[in-house]
Amino acid sequence: MDPPNPNAGYQGHLWVLVKQDDGTYLIETYDKDFAYKEHLYLEAPTKPGNGGYPRLKRRSESDLQSWVLLPVSSDPDTYAIRPKSFPEYALGLLDYNCVNGAHVVAHNSWGKPKLQHYWQLVEPPTSAV
Repeated sequence: MDPPNPNAGYQGHLWVLVKQDDGTYLIETYDKDFAYKEHLYLEAPTKPGNGGYPRLKRRSESDLQSWVLLPVSSDPDTYAIRPKSFPEYALGLLDYNCVNGAHVVAHNSWGKPKLQHYWQLVEPPTSAV
């Protein structure tokens, strides 16, 4: 397995979930962006599916930045993450490969999230706090 990339702007992301009044969440970067020097938010693509990648964007009032956490097992920390604007899609890894540098995409979940759409909430490592 490759070690994490320590170069600024190329590291992985530690995400912070920010609950909104309507029960959806913003997915915010833990660290400030290398270029913008501010926290960015995951935004769903305007057209999900092949080639429709979520992007990190500055905060906006767009529903594309709102995400729904859907419980998927008896584990209270395991969820599928769906874009509010596209409830038939769920976040997963590009090509379903769990490797360093994998991109996150919104896959069609065909009515119900599959194992490859499962995400687990965890406490951040003490080195990130």
